[in-house]
Amino acid sequence: MSDNLESPEQRAKRKWSNHDLAKRVLEERRAAATQPIKIEPEIGDVIENEGRRDGSVVRAQTKFLKDLREMLNGHTKRNLLLYKLSLKAKKHKLLSELYKRQLAQQAALEQEEVAKANKPVEQGAPLKGRDLFS
Repeated sequence: MSDNLESPEQRAKRKWSNHDLAKRVLEERRAAATQPIKIEPEIGDVIENEGRRDGSVVRAQTKFLKDLREMLNGHTKRNLLLYKLSLKAKKHKLLSELYKRQLAQQAALEQEEVAKANKPVEQGAPLKGRDLFS
C-alpha cells in the first residue's frame, strides 16, 4: 500500500463529516426558501408588473418618453451651440494673443535694426555690406 492512501477509519470519518456538512447546508437552504414573502412593499421598493399592461398605460408611457426626448433634443442643440460659441471665443483669444506676440517680435526686430543702423562706425573698420549711397 502507498503512503498517501488513508486508513478505512479516516475515510469513514471524512465521509460522515462531509455527509453532515451537506445535510446542514441543505437544511439552511430549505429554511431560507420557506421564509414568508412580504406582501406590503417597503418605502423604496420597486414594484414590477410582469403582466401585460393596459393600452392607455402604454400610450401614456410612450407619450411621456416622446416628450422627454423632445426636451432633451432641445437641450442638446442648445449645449452644442454653447460649445461652438465657447470654441470660437477660445480661438479668437488665441489668435489675438498670437497677433500681439507677432507685433512685439516685429517691433523688437525693428529696434535691433535701428540700433544697428545708428551704431557709430569705428575708424578703420571695414564696412560690412553697408551701402554708402543709400
